[in-house]
Amino acid sequence: MSSISQLTKQVKKQKTNFYITLGVLLALVLGLVGLAIFFVQEYLPLLQLCGDAYTYLTDMFARQLVKTCEPTCESPDLEVIPFQNDATVAESLGQLYHYLDLISENKIDEIPADKIELKCSYSKNAPEDPFSCVVFRIGDVRYIIWRGTQTEAEVELDLQFRQVQLEGIGTVHKGFASLYDEIWPELKDLATDPEMPQIVVFGHSLGGAMTNLTTKAGDNIVGYASASPRVFDPETAQHIMTTRQNLYSIVNNADIIPTIPWSVMDLGPDEVVYYKALTNREIVLNKVGTTLADCHSTFVYSGQIVKLN
Repeated sequence: MSSISQLTKQVKKQKTNFYITLGVLLALVLGLVGLAIFFVQEYLPLLQLCGDAYTYLTDMFARQLVKTCEPTCESPDLEVIPFQNDATVAESLGQLYHYLDLISENKIDEIPADKIELKCSYSKNAPEDPFSCVVFRIGDVRYIIWRGTQTEAEVELDLQFRQVQLEGIGTVHKGFASLYDEIWPELKDLATDPEMPQIVVFGHSLGGAMTNLTTKAGDNIVGYASASPRVFDPETAQHIMTTRQNLYSIVNNADIIPTIPWSVMDLGPDEVVYYKALTNREIVLNKVGTTLADCHSTFVYSGQIVKLN
């Protein structure tokens, strides 16, 4: 009898332990489910961002599989006077990339301008940093050239991807709006001069974003935004694509920068920020570099542009 009693107690104890274990596991599962629901509700924009990143990367690798990487890029013809005489658009842009590189390297004295009319710097850059924007004239054309990101202060601008209202334009990237607001008062008179037969605005990367914002006044202005990140919310972007016939985007399909900020970039729980690229007037290039930085470089862009003739 005692052995039966002991066996009965052991069975009851095992059942008790089983139910306790089952209860703990059930509580753990319910806790994990609750945590997952909370995470999804609070950080849905982050999940969407990861989805956008995954889509971009898979698309990029797929594009790389079907494209060939040519070993060299041609240099622009340094005798070309951009958008004057018999220069084609491709030749003119190739030359402007060369001028842009001179500005980025602090060599603006080598630009064959009739007159350097304005040199603008971002206030948070160091005095020895290259100018953010340079305006000069050659013949009957005024050129406004914005360079790309080079300093830590400009990287901080790039990362300010919340959106703000910019007077006269619409809803735009906060960092780009900050740089535009600072420099536009110096630039305005030259950019809106009705006496100039033609004004060409050109920029790459951050400079491309600023070109998108600058090309907004006057029928004598034409803008070429190279490798520009996304600047506008969908409504503003659609308005610009509908109303601005003088703004062109230059995009290398293998370049990541024109695809960011991705459609959702605000990681907070209360606000979702959307961006849309300008896609109605594009000059599309197909050049896969060794690295993502190569795909974004002015060397690759200029080398492919001059081959469009």
